[in-house]
Amino acid sequence: MANYLRMYRESRALTQAELAARIGASQQQIGRLEAGTRQLTQRWIRLLTQALDVSADDILFGPSGPTHEGRAGDRTDQVAGAIEDLTRQLHQVRRTQEAILAMLDRDRRGGIATRRIWSARRRGGRDRNNEMRH
Repeated sequence: MANYLRMYRESRALTQAELAARIGASQQQIGRLEAGTRQLTQRWIRLLTQALDVSADDILFGPSGPTHEGRAGDRTDQVAGAIEDLTRQLHQVRRTQEAILAMLDRDRRGGIATRRIWSARRRGGRDRNNEMRH
């Protein structure tokens, strides 16, 4: 993932080693963060924003990134989409649950006869008296 960490570090006239010392990391870790080979986690972003006196949005999107309102709108759309997906999944779970409950209810009403049929099927179609079911 591309980020603007290097730009902000250099604009503060800091070396990777100096920035690393400020946040308790190694120069190699800073290099990997800048190169995008190490993921910028919330913890890293928090440490870096404090050390460089910039916002997380600045590090992730740069100085010409989307405006605050634009990002908020995008987030709202993402949350709305996630809610729709979860709602669809919940409805599917409820339909499955209803189908399972209906099968259990039919089984409960069938009682012993249902159990005998299933037992016979497991024994190759023969009931308890070793006779074929018709």
